[in-house]
Amino acid sequence: MYASQENASFFQVVLETLDEVVDYLDPTSVRWFSLRTTLEHGSQRPGEAPMDSFAAGLCVYTYQACCLQPARQHDDRPVGALGHSIGLLAALIAGLRLRRMDDFIDTVAAFLRLLAVSLARGQQLGITAGPEQSTVERYRAKVRRGADPGPMASISGPSRHEIADAVAGFNHSGGSLSVSLANSPSSHVLSGPTIELLDFYFAHVTAFERAGATWMFLSNTIPFHSWHMAPAAHRIDLDRRFIGQLPDGAQLRMPVYATDAPRDLQHSTDLIDEFLQQVFLRPIEWGEVASHAIADASVDQIVDYGPGAAARRFTRECLGTAARRVRFTPFRPSVASPAPGGQHAMSTLPRPGRPTQRNGG
Repeated sequence: MYASQENASFFQVVLETLDEVVDYLDPTSVRWFSLRTTLEHGSQRPGEAPMDSFAAGLCVYTYQACCLQPARQHDDRPVGALGHSIGLLAALIAGLRLRRMDDFIDTVAAFLRLLAVSLARGQQLGITAGPEQSTVERYRAKVRRGADPGPMASISGPSRHEIADAVAGFNHSGGSLSVSLANSPSSHVLSGPTIELLDFYFAHVTAFERAGATWMFLSNTIPFHSWHMAPAAHRIDLDRRFIGQLPDGAQLRMPVYATDAPRDLQHSTDLIDEFLQQVFLRPIEWGEVASHAIADASVDQIVDYGPGAAARRFTRECLGTAARRVRFTPFRPSVASPAPGGQHAMSTLPRPGRPTQRNGG
């Protein structure tokens, strides 16, 4: 996308905005990821880029926002947007339906300042204490694939009720874990201190193996969707002057659905707070929210903006028992390029009965 001339003005603003963020923050306080260096000099191939939450979040947002440029929009317009975690920002951009490129660029820059500052604060104030190497080696002897132990782990197989009971029992003994994402009836993500997640795993590994459950740490370096991020959210409140003015919900020209509960953000008066609450503090209830959004917007087609198959798979599983069929179509940018992987995705909801569009969000 960066190599395409049609995206030149978009990437110029993205890189200039990130330069502003570097000037505003102390780059020595966070493992800084230079998108400019990566794009301009090709110094890092995908497998060599830093795979922390700061780098991944910037790449996810930049990819999705680039797909949503006004020049890419067709006549068929979506009737609603739903963003999975960090994908909320792209869903908001889609919901604004901005036609003028200068308005679009201003909004992209404001959301990028919010995202970059938030991720930096999350890295600074997140959980940093790690487990002993012997504990990691003990875990690796049991689980050989996936990321190294970190502050978020996925578990597939048990029901939400079973996971909630297990976490409640663990926390009753002094733990502080949370069920941060309910991605589907049988796929969940836990957040908290890495040491506690390892203790939880070892306490339940026999039951997991007996039930055929799958456990895997995510590459995230920030414990999203947990109360552990409250200090970071409070600190970001002090960064509002730098972030600048954002639209409010009343400016959304179509529904954008929250991911923590079935509700429309057109009624929200503070989208900065919504972002902090939904991405940092509140758990995602994907099945409940996806079902509500699809029914509320009366759609029979969804365009998935990725970046990756995870959220699409979750949505399919959540809607597997739906009364009517919903068709999923992955978005493919006009400039062929590999889409970055990750756990964050955005879905778009076109008008029922109309051709699936390749634009808008």
